[in-house]
Amino acid sequence: DENLRRSNTQYKLDRINSQIETLKAVVENPRVKQNAKQVETLTKLMENAEKNAKFFRDSLEAEAQGRKPLESVSVSGFIGSSEFTTVQDYTDFKEFGTFMHAILEEVQEEATKENKRLREILSEEKFKTILESYRKKNPFQIQNLKDEEMFEMALQVIDVLGSNVSASNIILPELTVGASVSTSETGRTMMLGRLDMVVIDITGQLHIVDFKTKKVKQLVVPQKDGVTDFNINRVYKELANNKIKINSTNGTAVEFQGQKRSTYDTWNAQLLAYEYMLRQNGINVGKKEIIALIYQADINKIYQGFA
Repeated sequence: DENLRRSNTQYKLDRINSQIETLKAVVENPRVKQNAKQVETLTKLMENAEKNAKFFRDSLEAEAQGRKPLESVSVSGFIGSSEFTTVQDYTDFKEFGTFMHAILEEVQEEATKENKRLREILSEEKFKTILESYRKKNPFQIQNLKDEEMFEMALQVIDVLGSNVSASNIILPELTVGASVSTSETGRTMMLGRLDMVVIDITGQLHIVDFKTKKVKQLVVPQKDGVTDFNINRVYKELANNKIKINSTNGTAVEFQGQKRSTYDTWNAQLLAYEYMLRQNGINVGKKEIIALIYQADINKIYQGFA
């Protein structure tokens, strides 16, 4: 367990070090250098990343010396989770969601490095390569969900993500931020969150874009003629009205413990936590946006459709 924990900490440190290098490269871009407001925001993000890297280095050093590692909590741990209460029944759905995040992360990072549009990166061949590699490590299969439809899902999502791209905006995928928070168990501790995408506009304001996959029950509407219809308005009501008990951990804030909330409330709490961390680091936050891939499976876990 100790070796696993240390390897996980090292992995997080490696990702943050990679993030620092990416931020440095963006700041050195001649176009970006001309905008002092964007450079100011990027500099604050780098300063926060350096603090986060030091936190993980100190934690690794503590463990190496036989001391207790430094305490931290994830955003989902801080606000409390309400997803997948029966994990075994949802393994394939959970892996599907993780895979969709993984493919969007890889496509965004490559597009950022090569200064290309997302659609230019994600070909069907590339999608199949990423999917095959992912399934070797984390096999998943949802009955009736074909690989071709997953590819179409990914294309639709990156088209929405692409609406944030302009010549003047800076796009940063998979950004880790950290800040000090108060929890009932540990007092003040480090909260860490990984944002799916941030957009820095020409005024230096940072906008948050978060991607979700969500399995629902009210999307598919069977018709008498056998044709399947979709009703997204029923889904909106489902996500707003269904209250689910929060699963608390040691790091969950006391205000959230023992409460029930809707999916919308959980998503909003997560966005507000991201905003809090960014503002604590002196960064001006603008819009907060959720891009949700909604899909349905029946009681036998057979896939029925997406929106």
